[in-house]
Amino acid sequence: MHEPGVALTDYALAIENAIFAFVLSRVAGPNAKLRLWFVVFFSAIALAALLGGISHGFAPSLWIMDRELTWTATMITIGLAGLGAWMSAAHLRGCERARSGERIAGWGVFAAFVFVVLFVSQDFKYAIVAYLPATLFLLLSFFGWWRRSRHESARIGALGVLLTFVAAGVQQSELSLHSVYMNNNVIYHIIQAIALALVFVGARAAVSKTD
Repeated sequence: MHEPGVALTDYALAIENAIFAFVLSRVAGPNAKLRLWFVVFFSAIALAALLGGISHGFAPSLWIMDRELTWTATMITIGLAGLGAWMSAAHLRGCERARSGERIAGWGVFAAFVFVVLFVSQDFKYAIVAYLPATLFLLLSFFGWWRRSRHESARIGALGVLLTFVAAGVQQSELSLHSVYMNNNVIYHIIQAIALALVFVGARAAVSKTD
């Protein structure tokens, strides 16, 4: 295995988020569309992490899957996670008139991102451009829900989203405690796992809420 620490934590993220998606799909509540888009969000992250594990673990001798195809799929899956976050945020806000325009904007950004990935460039900065606004929108939506209801789970969800930014900062900082098993990518995955668990708490409460 080429990068065992990174690959194994990628696989752990994949399992964690697959479980979150499954549990959310079984949650009863009146917010079916919100549930659907949170399931898309966590499922896409699970798939992206699985593909990331394949890339980091087997990229130098990747006979399982073409490396270029793997990276293309990873990029598009990240875009799908961004779409899931954006649509979840739109439905969480609860304003139908605004939601219609927000949904169109979300699909437009996703379509543009897929076009760029397939025909222009697969530079990771484009994934950040596509994913960051959706994450910020989800943060604002959780905060808006908390302001309306003072529901503790809304604050937990918002904290989780904020922690994803901390995780990204650590990843970019190249902080490393061990070159193989605790480098910046491994630390990023650990913080991200905690962050997504908090987002899941908020998502589960949001899907089942009746207010």
